[in-house]
Amino acid sequence: MPVLLWGPLDERPEENGERLRDTQCGLFATGKVLRRFRVPFTYMTNCRLNDPVFERGLKDFLAVCNVVKTFRNIRILQISTRPFDFWTTMCNEGELLEKFNIQLSPIPMTELTEEIKAVKEEKGKMASMVSYIKEHMEIKIKENEVENVAALAVAMEQLVDRYGAGGEGIRNCSIKEWGGGLCPNERGSHAGSVLNRLLRGTAAWGFHAPNSKGLRSGGLQ
Repeated sequence: MPVLLWGPLDERPEENGERLRDTQCGLFATGKVLRRFRVPFTYMTNCRLNDPVFERGLKDFLAVCNVVKTFRNIRILQISTRPFDFWTTMCNEGELLEKFNIQLSPIPMTELTEEIKAVKEEKGKMASMVSYIKEHMEIKIKENEVENVAALAVAMEQLVDRYGAGGEGIRNCSIKEWGGGLCPNERGSHAGSVLNRLLRGTAAWGFHAPNSKGLRSGGLQ
């Protein structure tokens, strides 16, 4: 159970030396009791309810709680295998599950390509993604490449939802094995950079968590 320790900022004493309250003393006592019972807590600086630091501190605390809650029970969609030369991106699937309760759901690259074909045939979601790309991004690739980027983004989203995952990692593949006219993380590829913006950091074994737009956000490998 996350615990946030906060108290209102004490007013200055009255002219006769009396105090309306002594928050600082209460915080010291409360913190000492929590430590003795080994209850972890986060301390937020004394402030008033309408101070910017209160809003920022509360939002940061809730954000961290959300991250920890997700981290302790998450499933990551693993698209294809680790490239042979990528020694820095190894992971121990058994240890992840036993120590952190993090599940990996591996699928082959062919399942992603089949999903892309289905997205292109359905057209509706891909068209919506294409509109989003044109509205929010500077386009320097051909129209068919824009459609490929949009189809890939939609396909990954659908697979994540289908497997009940909270994020995904994708193999850093070549254009030849990809077969879609673009590479998710090819250096110098504008198509790849557009996809990176859509997925906020797609790379080999890049992890992405949901953001407010329903797309994904996250860090590089």
